[in-house]
Amino acid sequence: MWKIANAVERKRIVRLIIRDVTLLQSRDSGVVSIRIAWQTGATSEHEVQRRVRSYAICVSTAVLEWRIRELAKAGKFDREIANALNAEGIMSARGVPFQSNNVHLLRKRFGIRTPK
Repeated sequence: MWKIANAVERKRIVRLIIRDVTLLQSRDSGVVSIRIAWQTGATSEHEVQRRVRSYAICVSTAVLEWRIRELAKAGKFDREIANALNAEGIMSARGVPFQSNNVHLLRKRFGIRTPK
């Protein structure tokens, strides 16, 4: 039914199953907390990394640095590291997939040497 429904019908379906959605975001943490109150009375809570302008305020910077260090120690080049990060679902600060030039800049920032 969802696939054949138009936009108006989809909104109606969503309104039938969701009572309320609350979003909380903090500039410092770079995370959006989502709380969904379902019509059944149940609630679910989710956290999503939001796009930020700098890795200084990105919530996953420490994980990202650790992972790049591990992959570089394994002898991976920038393109291979970018592919691995994308495959693992690690988000860039701006919410776009990693490319080799992004990894190169991050390695420089973190002081990680490239394999020979």
